[in-house]
Amino acid sequence: KQTFERNLAEANQLFSSRDYNKALTQYQRLIHDLNEADQAALKELIDECEIKLKQDNEQRFKDAIAMAEKASGEKNFAEADSFFRLAISYNPDDEGIANRFKGNKTMWFKDAASKADKADSEKNYLLAKAYYDAAKQINPDEFEKIYAKKYARVVNDATNQNFTQFKLKGDDAFEMKAWDDAIQ
Repeated sequence: KQTFERNLAEANQLFSSRDYNKALTQYQRLIHDLNEADQAALKELIDECEIKLKQDNEQRFKDAIAMAEKASGEKNFAEADSFFRLAISYNPDDEGIANRFKGNKTMWFKDAASKADKADSEKNYLLAKAYYDAAKQINPDEFEKIYAKKYARVVNDATNQNFTQFKLKGDDAFEMKAWDDAIQ
């Protein structure tokens, strides 16, 4: 009896602190300790927890969508991706959110690829490679179809550019007789 009352008080405290998931679990454990006549009040608390959980999830879903849309609008596609994933975790059956998630991924991919193309045209191959790597992570299949050959060339050019930069730094250090720098 004391254990039951202590556990009930704990469940009520969880409910009061809006930790409905834990409160629900606790109430569900406690209901088995009661006879059918005494279960009605606890069933009401369980129903109320389920309603509150649903309301909380709906609010979290709406908040995640709002944050995803805001981040996407600011072209922060990685952050938007995280918020869309969170929204989907609250409502996996919402096709509209699934489509917006895919749309964000498409915009993210195009943005990364566009930045890579720009860096490539400016002969900044190291930056181009970094953006192509990002695009490849976002959508590997689409990347392979569109950018595989260009990427291979950029990787080669980036390697050469990197080598040239290190060689020039070493040559400059050698001329200045900064031997330790030249060796690096």
